[in-house]
Amino acid sequence: MTALSRVIAGVSLLVISSSARADDPARERGLAELRAGRPKAAAKLLTEALRNCRKACTTAERGFLLRALGAAQVNSGKQRAGERTLQRAVKLDPLARLERRLTTPAVKAAFEAVGGITSALLHIAVHQQRRNTPIPIYVDVLIDASQLSLSVYYKTVRARRWRRTTMRRHGDGFAATIGCADVRGQSAMLYRIVARRHGEIYESSARKAQPHRVELVANIDGDAPTLPGADPEARCQSQRSRKAEPEDQQDPEGPLLSLSIGFEQDVAWLGAADACSQEAEANHGRFCFREQGDQYLGRPTDTPGNEVSPGAALSTSRVILGAAVPLGAWRLGGRVGFAFGGGPEAANGSTFLPLHGEVRGEYHFSLQSVRQLDPYALGRVALAQEDATAEVRVREDRSAPTSQANPDQQSLDFVHRRGPIALGLGAGVGLPLGAVGGPYLEASMVLRGPVFGVSVAPHVGWLISL
Repeated sequence: MTALSRVIAGVSLLVISSSARADDPARERGLAELRAGRPKAAAKLLTEALRNCRKACTTAERGFLLRALGAAQVNSGKQRAGERTLQRAVKLDPLARLERRLTTPAVKAAFEAVGGITSALLHIAVHQQRRNTPIPIYVDVLIDASQLSLSVYYKTVRARRWRRTTMRRHGDGFAATIGCADVRGQSAMLYRIVARRHGEIYESSARKAQPHRVELVANIDGDAPTLPGADPEARCQSQRSRKAEPEDQQDPEGPLLSLSIGFEQDVAWLGAADACSQEAEANHGRFCFREQGDQYLGRPTDTPGNEVSPGAALSTSRVILGAAVPLGAWRLGGRVGFAFGGGPEAANGSTFLPLHGEVRGEYHFSLQSVRQLDPYALGRVALAQEDATAEVRVREDRSAPTSQANPDQQSLDFVHRRGPIALGLGAGVGLPLGAVGGPYLEASMVLRGPVFGVSVAPHVGWLISL
């Protein structure tokens, strides 16, 4: 890959300078001076680099150095010299573009003045189309297009993966259509046009993070979007009678698999009278543990103490891995994980089960008014035991002997071991950030049994779509 290809792809000047003629100290120092805002010193060093480059460099490398020298000359106040140098660069490669890190308003104006290209695409964005109607997209190319290939990248608002269709010659420009298979049933579509030269991105009509947005509405404002010289697009046929779509539009929409990692914190609703009695420990999954860690086996008095006041309390924490398969607006999958914060083993052999496993389903909504967000409702069935804890104060009943010596009064750690089966309903929202995935936040209301308990489970994590 030549240095010019890297420049056109928008790779940083630092990468370019290390990939071509990196053994020339004058070149490296000149680029460093230019990046540091010292154009006079940069011009002197880049002039020396050009002399060194006379026989050994490729045309692309020489063109890059000419554009860098021209930028240094313009930024140091030598406007005419800079324009002459930039003109030499344009003559060497008429389709070459200014590197972003070399560009200032003055350099851009000088480059345009000598015939350099700063914009090759002229596109009037489509903002509205009727529902269930293909979207026609057209672009004029302001330069010789023989070295360019043009594509439209598009997706629904919810989708994470971009789809592509090739633009074909249409009159004086290029055209493509986002077809029925993609717009049917949608409320909005996102797209951008990308031109490539020698396989690398040359220019795009919009940034990937801020694409053009087409609202699909019942009634549009003004005329319907059309290609030059063509009639408006016909409304899509019904699902049963529709014709096959073009081959480049038949890829499945969106990701094939979603992977996640998250942290979940159970917040339990607690409340118990007669919290530490032997009957509660035997039949209700309630256990009390003394300060030294063994289980309390005494006989508490009914009052005062021996109760947990109603209220919310932090309980078990979980680290969870998940996988899901999208099926239209639905996402079906499962999660496995490990829970922390369980209580000690009870005298009757009851132990906390730290393993977490669940199957779940999500329904994802599309909100036109809230861009970039991915809201959803969820349902889950899980094997997820919870140990809800609190502190309880007891007074010892001396009217009946026990096998355990206890003081008259003491504070105990109360544990309510609930589950292990859990049923949950909730909602969440994701924030897709592109190929790296994105964060998500959700919360569930969870009912557990056969040892009954109610809790809320807030969950935060990171989702990657493949």
